[in-house]
Amino acid sequence: MNTLTITLFVVLAVALVFLLIRLRGGRVSPEAIQAARDRGARILDVRSPSEFSSGHVSGASNLPADRILNDPSVAGARDVPLMVYCQSGMRSSRAASTLRAAGYEVLDLGGIAQARSLLG
Repeated sequence: MNTLTITLFVVLAVALVFLLIRLRGGRVSPEAIQAARDRGARILDVRSPSEFSSGHVSGASNLPADRILNDPSVAGARDVPLMVYCQSGMRSSRAASTLRAAGYEVLDLGGIAQARSLLG
C-alpha cells in the first residue's frame, strides 16, 4: 500500500471512532436529569412493545424507535424534554439524534441498565 492509501485509511478510522463515540453519547449528568425532570420530562422506552412489556423503567412510555425514525412528531410536544433509552443504547442514540434534528430537547440515557441507574 502506498502512503496516500495508508493516510486515507487512518483518517477514516479516526473519523469512525469519533462518530461511534458521538453516537454512544457521554454519560448524562444527574443535574441534567434533574433539570429535565423539573421541566416535566417524559421518559421514552424506544424498544419494541414486547421488550417494554417484559420490563421497563418506572414511569416510561413505550414509543418504538422505528416509529420515531419514521415520524419524530409522534413524540408529542416539542416544549417537553425527553429522556430516551433502549436495550443497549444503539436505538436510543438513533432516536435521540432524530428527535434533536426535529427540534426536541433529548437526553439519551443509553441502555436500560444505565437508565435505571441514572434515574434511581
